[in-house]
Amino acid sequence: MDRILAPELLDQVIDQLKDDKQSLLATSLSCKAMLYRSRYHLFDSLEVTILADRSGWSQGRTSTDPRSLSTLLEILDAPYSSMGRAIQSLIISFGFYFPQTLPTDLSRVRKNLPNVRTLHWRDDTWCDIPDVFKSLVFGLNIDTFIISGVWFQNATELMGMISMWPGTLQSVVMGSITCSGDDTEVIGDALIRRKNIHFQTLHSASTWAAQNLFSSLISSSLITIDRFIVGLRFPDEEEVRWVNGMLSKFGSSFSEVVHQLPAPVAIELRNRDLPVFNLQDCTNLRALHIQSIYLGCSMSNIQELLPLTISAVQRVISSIPNPALLEEIKIRFEVDLTELDATTSNPVASSAALLLDSDTDNDSDCVPFLDQFARFDWAEFAKFLLDIPLPGSCPSTQPSSILKHTSLPATPSRSDLHPQRPRRIHIQLGAYPFENKLFDEIFANHYAQYVQYIHSNGLNLVERGGLNELVFSQVEYENLYEVIRW
Repeated sequence: MDRILAPELLDQVIDQLKDDKQSLLATSLSCKAMLYRSRYHLFDSLEVTILADRSGWSQGRTSTDPRSLSTLLEILDAPYSSMGRAIQSLIISFGFYFPQTLPTDLSRVRKNLPNVRTLHWRDDTWCDIPDVFKSLVFGLNIDTFIISGVWFQNATELMGMISMWPGTLQSVVMGSITCSGDDTEVIGDALIRRKNIHFQTLHSASTWAAQNLFSSLISSSLITIDRFIVGLRFPDEEEVRWVNGMLSKFGSSFSEVVHQLPAPVAIELRNRDLPVFNLQDCTNLRALHIQSIYLGCSMSNIQELLPLTISAVQRVISSIPNPALLEEIKIRFEVDLTELDATTSNPVASSAALLLDSDTDNDSDCVPFLDQFARFDWAEFAKFLLDIPLPGSCPSTQPSSILKHTSLPATPSRSDLHPQRPRRIHIQLGAYPFENKLFDEIFANHYAQYVQYIHSNGLNLVERGGLNELVFSQVEYENLYEVIRW
């Protein structure tokens, strides 16, 4: 009979290897006891795609996609399988046509996934989903619900979904939902049964899409929001007023705001200011992310465009009532290289000789792109950011407005009792198109010089301002795509 290590020793081995997935996978095959315990670290997320084509819809056939629900049940029902118990996050996405037939015993999904705590529901039309399936997934003991890319016919449908949320639910991430219809009936009844609704992340576009829902919530003080994404690609006066109302009502609960600036291609920008939102009610803000400052040859000369966007950044930061509480400012620049794709095939072309305006006839305007980028008065901009007072440097660190959100603890008024918070400015640089070889060349050949320029002009300011970290990084293409896709 094989000797088995004590459970305590097995747990210690797994704890040492849990961050090294490859090593843990190899070690997990050494014995059944190790395999069972390792699965909780090897498998924690499961994605199910439910698809049906038009012919399947009309003829009652389900999808044969290997990621379908029937295939999932076969895997979970396998004898002695412990994988289902390890799953903590379930992602459900749909095609345009929900399958007309479903497995007869859907309760097996709930039985085989007892430890799911996060449910992500995306890409579907709510009315097309059978009620039995909705009841199934909301029967799980989830504490976090993420919903994105879902269309509701009206606010009543949206309220119906909220009424199905389990009592264990603690936080919601809502982004990119659409709610049609103009129904104006009272929809707050479904919320009375809930003590509160806490949003980890909420997109302003979603609040605008479901005005009836949030109008009733604004008057009931049931919402707290950690992270609010403010973004209007095509600013509309009515929509701006709505978002400002959300900022005024719930701003005191925000710990992070993502302020998305409109793309210059979307509106006329020359000789006018970029529209921004006032954050004066965000009294407890800890992180401010501003994205994206678009730069590039096809839209405008950088020397004209950059001051406009920098001015917008300054206006956003200046509107924060308690800047001493800020721990991070992240600013993202994105370079449009669309007009420069052709230069990549030219063997003599290099990033050192890029033209901002391809149709210019004036040699004096033929300034290398990154040179123009560096010529901007970054030292002055850095000084503006670093002039934001640090914790303890304000006359009072406990303004009366900070108590607007009752769930936040009061801050001691004595500066010597105020802990020193880490503070950093994070500047990111990304490119569009997403896989442009020319941008790689720019980044490799010039970014080091750009960083050196920033440090040489702002290092002393950083030291005097007490900033812990000044970070420079290249934006991941994946993340950049997510932002632009919205």
